[in-house]
Amino acid sequence: MFLGFGIDAWITIVTLVTVMAALMLTRLRADFVFLCAVGVLYVTDVLNVTEAFAGFVSTPVLITGSMCIVVAGLSYTGVLQWVTAHVLGQPRKPRQIFMRLTLPVAVMSSFIVNDTVVMFFVGVVKMWAKKLALSPSRLLIPMAYASGMGGALLIMATTSGLVVSGLYAEKTGHPLNIFEPSLPALTCLIGGMLVVFVLRRLLPDKNSSEVVFKKTNEYTVELLVTSNNPHIGETVGALGLNKVSAGSLVEMIHFDNDRVLSPVNDDEPLMGGDRLVFAGQIEDLVKLAEEMDFVSTDFPVFSVNEEEEERNFSIAYVRFGSSLIDTRLARTTFEKDNQMTLVAVSRQGERIEQPPREVVLRAGD
Repeated sequence: MFLGFGIDAWITIVTLVTVMAALMLTRLRADFVFLCAVGVLYVTDVLNVTEAFAGFVSTPVLITGSMCIVVAGLSYTGVLQWVTAHVLGQPRKPRQIFMRLTLPVAVMSSFIVNDTVVMFFVGVVKMWAKKLALSPSRLLIPMAYASGMGGALLIMATTSGLVVSGLYAEKTGHPLNIFEPSLPALTCLIGGMLVVFVLRRLLPDKNSSEVVFKKTNEYTVELLVTSNNPHIGETVGALGLNKVSAGSLVEMIHFDNDRVLSPVNDDEPLMGGDRLVFAGQIEDLVKLAEEMDFVSTDFPVFSVNEEEEERNFSIAYVRFGSSLIDTRLARTTFEKDNQMTLVAVSRQGERIEQPPREVVLRAGD
């Protein structure tokens, strides 16, 4: 005994402090940290086998996991598009938009685990915001509040409610009535939604990544190789075009319209009439064109919105805990290892106007 605590209590305290420090000070994934903590408590006999693995078979975990599968099925069967067209519709007035969104979300959240409802409606709301020409952030925040407060209407709608009901059943022998919290929760829902509606003008108006990257002419430039260019016959690698500090060589379009998609090989030769598509700092890329005797084209043919099977444009997010945080892709082999080319980077709804490979990445980019 030390300060009134036994050895098991001190092991638990040290483990919890270590978990908090690891989550705050390292980039380790949360699930890995918690699994390690459970392993330590099991190895030191603080927890037995049943206690250590009870979480994997708990009702909230199983229900949430199964709902994720349901949402994935709904996403791939066109239900999202149906909900957008027939449930949300095409309202014009702010009051109609608000009611069309929050009411279905609150109702669904009272019957289905609200985390699952949010997962389902994120894709729907993004599509809907695009149709209404609104910033997704002005709809996603009310949706999240409606889901959180609607989830409190019934015990089964939140993982915390399921946990509380399970603990109550263990102590008393019978679970809580599913309508136990309905009356106070309904009062909170109505009051909360009124507050959000009244203060809707304070909601952030941030662009989505799709909107930020839509205007390719703001961060890409096409350089034409004229028929009398002195570098004709030389390769991309010999000219260092794949290692330009001002940006990235995204694509190469030969004079016969044969496209060489990114990543462009170093042994690709330059021919008269070729177009080189660069992404990055436009001013610096124009200077590159002057140095290499390239010509900026007046009628670009490159577009990130072209729906072509051979192209594979994707928007990826730097997650919290990623090893890419605080790094520049120019200092790593990430692009080479993954056979991809970074075209642009956005942060908090705004594209970063500097060479993409030189951007110091942060979580959420």
